[in-house]
Amino acid sequence: MAYRIQDTVGFNLFVAQIRLKAGLARAMRPFDITPEQFAILSLLREHDGLQQREIADLLVKDRPNITRILERLEKKGLVRRHTDMDDRRAVRVHITTAGRKICPKLEQIAMDYRNQAYRGLTQSQQEQLRDMLHTISENLT
Repeated sequence: MAYRIQDTVGFNLFVAQIRLKAGLARAMRPFDITPEQFAILSLLREHDGLQQREIADLLVKDRPNITRILERLEKKGLVRRHTDMDDRRAVRVHITTAGRKICPKLEQIAMDYRNQAYRGLTQSQQEQLRDMLHTISENLT
């Protein structure tokens, strides 16, 4: 059997990721929020006060990119940043009341979109897929 890029896990993951991100971006456009901005808001809703570098590490994004995204969120009034009192080199990020208020709407959009993406997969298959992707990711760290 010949090698076909379209048959590889990596290529199919890449295509799925591109389509997931583009579709979620379209769905969140009325709120003027990108998937990356949503990821940060969602993370801060669960763990408010993270350092900027912690956000970058948890979301597997480079720090300059996180800085740009946070600047946009701050201009929208959804987060605020301040110097960490214990480590003056670090910046802590907090979700604002406006950020908390918009999160449930964005989370519903994300869940609806996820349900569309997972259509035809059982709950067990969804969990298996997540676990397998986690294993692959861990194998490559």
